Amino acid sequence: MSINDVPKGGLNSSKLVPLKCSCPPDCKCSDKNPSYWKHKPCQELTYITDKGDIICKNHLTKCKGYFIKDASFECDQKKPNTCYQYKSISQFLMAIAQGLQAAEFSLQVEDLIVFSTSLNTEVVKRWNS
Repeated sequence: MSINDVPKGGLNSSKLVPLKCSCPPDCKCSDKNPSYWKHKPCQELTYITDKGDIICKNHLTKCKGYFIKDASFECDQKKPNTCYQYKSISQFLMAIAQGLQAAEFSLQVEDLIVFSTSLNTEVVKRWNS
């Protein structure tokens, strides 16, 4: 993945990292390994902002961003067209922790700390609003 793959514009002028996390707990595959998630309508890689919004590279033209709580993930391993969601903040935060380790390659350590802190704060703030 190169810097050219990262969507332009962002939502709320946020920092972006590729969305890499494990399947939600109710997925039948039981896979705990994180993987990159694709946006279902366009099949492009998705990115998560430090505000908890998910976007793809087409978010300025044909695709809309959405909050992580509203995200449905489709697992290719077991039953295609079966979607799962994170049902709690803690489930999501545990899953995204592994993805943030992968972000160490695209963000400086200080930026990763700021990103992680902002993501945690914003997700907690927005989850039940």
